[in-house]
Amino acid sequence: MTQMSPFQLQSSSFKNHGTMPIVNTVKGKSLSLPLTWKGSPENTKSFALICIDLNSPLKLITHWIIYNIPANYNELPEGIPVQSFLTDGICQGRNWKREPGYTGPNPPFGKHSYLFKLFALDILIEKDEKMTRKKLLQRMKNHILAETELIGSYPGNPQA
Repeated sequence: MTQMSPFQLQSSSFKNHGTMPIVNTVKGKSLSLPLTWKGSPENTKSFALICIDLNSPLKLITHWIIYNIPANYNELPEGIPVQSFLTDGICQGRNWKREPGYTGPNPPFGKHSYLFKLFALDILIEKDEKMTRKKLLQRMKNHILAETELIGSYPGNPQA
């Protein structure tokens, strides 16, 4: 019997707990990051990814929601278009600006860490042009087969 590798998420742009490149931030081009994964469960039907700012002092800031990523995918390229519906049934939810797709980090002060959490699901999620993090988490409830995460940081702006 072959041992299945653990579910893992990584980026060619930065190592786990490393600094995210400026091109993926508001100071750059705010391009979504290239991500790859391996070790998902055999019965995975789709993937969903949520990116949040772990250091936001007032409320949880969502930078990216992307879901219904087909089970045969093992990567997302850099610079995914900022729109609700993509090819192959992939959908993007609303970020903290209430816009679809990825928006890069732009912390007002100090270093912030950003959690990219990938979920392997046993379902496809119903498309919703106004999908929020809260709605997606509710729809994924009891359908998560595995999850993995990657954390990147960005130094932010100096305090005035």
